[in-house]
Amino acid sequence: MPQNIAAFQTAKLLTLSAAGTAASAASISAQLGQTHNFLYLQLPLWLFLIAMIILTFAGAFLSLTTDYMRARGTFLSKFTTAVIVALFISFVVLPTIITEPSVGLMMITAFFGGLSGTILTYVFMRLLNNKELQDAVIDLIVNRAIKFAAVVIDLVTDHAAKLLSVVLAGIVASFVILPNLNTDISASAQNAVEVSNDELV
Repeated sequence: MPQNIAAFQTAKLLTLSAAGTAASAASISAQLGQTHNFLYLQLPLWLFLIAMIILTFAGAFLSLTTDYMRARGTFLSKFTTAVIVALFISFVVLPTIITEPSVGLMMITAFFGGLSGTILTYVFMRLLNNKELQDAVIDLIVNRAIKFAAVVIDLVTDHAAKLLSVVLAGIVASFVILPNLNTDISASAQNAVEVSNDELV
């Protein structure tokens, strides 16, 4: 008898689960049946979903043709990693960063996520597993940062000297040249007034 009750409850739960799955599938198919304007055409969203998946596989396949990826692992493991990385970037990372990404951007992300995202993932994993490579990258970053800081300091000092000379010239002009000009203008105006008064008399 207890087995019959357990079997009945299991059947009931399976029926409820199947009904929920069917409702979800109907909802998803209704959403994918909606149209979207792309290149002045009203295309259904399922077409874009298929295009994104195909572009994901195309980018993943092209990533395997690079020299870096040829030298590592088996074809199946590399291809699987490429597809997973591309799908993750396209369907998780991009919608997280941009709340309403355009369809074109999602297709571009699907392709380049499979292509460059896979290579960057392998490079990052290799970097995490190799202490010597980590030290070399840190040294490279420090050296580049020092060179960049030196260039910035040189530019600032060169332009700071020019800016300081312009400011000093402006100060000298405001204290020396402008009062002399004001005096000359006032004297010219006074002479013009006197000449006009003499002509009137």
